Amino acid sequence: MWTLDLDARTLAATNRDLAAEVHAGRFRSDLYYRLAVVTVQVPPLRERREDLPALVDHLLTALASCHRWKRPQLEPATLAAIAAYPWPGNVRELANALERALVLSRGTAVGAESLPDAVVAPPREAPAPADASLSLEDVERRTSSR
Repeated sequence: MWTLDLDARTLAATNRDLAAEVHAGRFRSDLYYRLAVVTVQVPPLRERREDLPALVDHLLTALASCHRWKRPQLEPATLAAIAAYPWPGNVRELANALERALVLSRGTAVGAESLPDAVVAPPREAPAPADASLSLEDVERRTSSR
């Protein structure tokens, strides 16, 4: 039998407020206090737009290397779509969108048509119905009289 000395650190990430989860009883307090040695708060991507160009550059380089392809360039329309999109899925969504664009693009330039539809043409909020000011009783009365 032999012994192996090990010095390890755990890095964990979440989009939840773990202190609030502990308080609500949905996360183990002992685990929280083991993990909460150094806490780094990273704002969502939509709040740090200035990071997008460097992040896109890094992700494109890494993805091209992973697939063993030459690193492509993004067309101006592609960059504009990336800059305009709010990225609710943060960096993971951005990486997935770029990987999709790389896989679907032809040649050395990535066009906006290779991005997911939600990035190129995000859905607009639906207009409020004309009867939005009606109460529930008014709606029930109208539908029951038909």
